[in-house]
Amino acid sequence: MVELLELLKQKRNAFQVQAEMTPEKAQKILQARAQELRAGGAEEDAGELLEILEFTLGKEHYAFPLKWVGGVCRVDEITKIPGTPAFVKGVVNVRSRIYSVVDLAAFLDLSVKSEAVSALADEMLLILVSGETEFAVAIDSLEGVRTLPIKSLQATLPTFRGAQAEYFKGMTTDYLVLLDAEKLLTDKKIVVD
Repeated sequence: MVELLELLKQKRNAFQVQAEMTPEKAQKILQARAQELRAGGAEEDAGELLEILEFTLGKEHYAFPLKWVGGVCRVDEITKIPGTPAFVKGVVNVRSRIYSVVDLAAFLDLSVKSEAVSALADEMLLILVSGETEFAVAIDSLEGVRTLPIKSLQATLPTFRGAQAEYFKGMTTDYLVLLDAEKLLTDKKIVVD
């Protein structure tokens, strides 16, 4: 019982720190981590590098290029909107801004089961931004920022069809799938009237 109370205390403290995180602070932290990774020095020429933010949906690992990520946050509640497509989870108010929340697994027709188990019933969101367009996508967990050599990306598998083939930019040897955030942000299918 004591272990459970300690675990709950740790979770509560982690959420409190996350609630105090501003988008500016998050961006500075992510950039500092990316610079540390770059400074680690690759012994061989890795070619062009791409900074990515890695996350999970179910047991699978995905990433967006960092330049399209506006922030990451946790929310207690997502307000459902009747009459929207199945991939729209609803809307959420984050720091006095309203974001549509996209269920990325449903939009990309991924057969993943959420591994997130939380007694606090919160959702982790990743906010994508491009000019005037911005929305949040629901993720299960955040893995962090890393630098990815572009030449390490392999073409996606021929078994990917539909939305998967359209939005998957490539895959690494450790099965991380790089998603095309720019295409998602400009796709008219995401816009719900």
